[in-house]
Amino acid sequence: MFTSTPIRLFQALAICSPVMFYACGGSEAPPAESSAPAAAHDPAAHDPAAHAAPLAGGWTTSEGIATPESVYFQVHCRLPLGATQLLAGRLEEAHTLAERALGLARERQGRHHQAYTLRFLGDIAARRDPPESERAEAHYRQALALAEDLGMRPLVAHCHRGLGMLYLKLGRGAQARPELSAAIEMYRAMDMTFWLPQAEAALAQVG
Repeated sequence: MFTSTPIRLFQALAICSPVMFYACGGSEAPPAESSAPAAAHDPAAHDPAAHAAPLAGGWTTSEGIATPESVYFQVHCRLPLGATQLLAGRLEEAHTLAERALGLARERQGRHHQAYTLRFLGDIAARRDPPESERAEAHYRQALALAEDLGMRPLVAHCHRGLGMLYLKLGRGAQARPELSAAIEMYRAMDMTFWLPQAEAALAQVG
């Protein structure tokens, strides 16, 4: 089947880890914007999955079928790289990486990965100028439905916050209020202290 998987997985994730926690809905702060790659803007040139390809060589079966470990590695490399691109304002590069991750997750029926990636696609659409409001809302709603079904409470909170921030940006305070309130309630319950003040400040703007 495949060899030395624990070692390979550890080595590969070490390459991809800098902002994985943020990209996957973690409860702490994302890295500073200065940590984003400063070199070329081509996501393929900086794709950790490509750089770590030799490590992933053992993650296929004898028939050449990707193993679950391989899919996990590829998705969890592309998401944090996409997050650094987003933090650097490179929305197209971030979107390309997120779409690749979503395609892999859907191909292998990885619902957790789909939820993370859909939320990230919502963040990207909401950051555009002007915001791609319908697309962002659809991505957040899809991620929210999956996260609720799978019991992914931190991600549920992030989806509510994303929707609330989107509605606030669009001047739709009546819709923003319940979303931000839901996020605040969940952040408090889970002691997610980084995100809580941001959601509270956004709610204060609703009035």
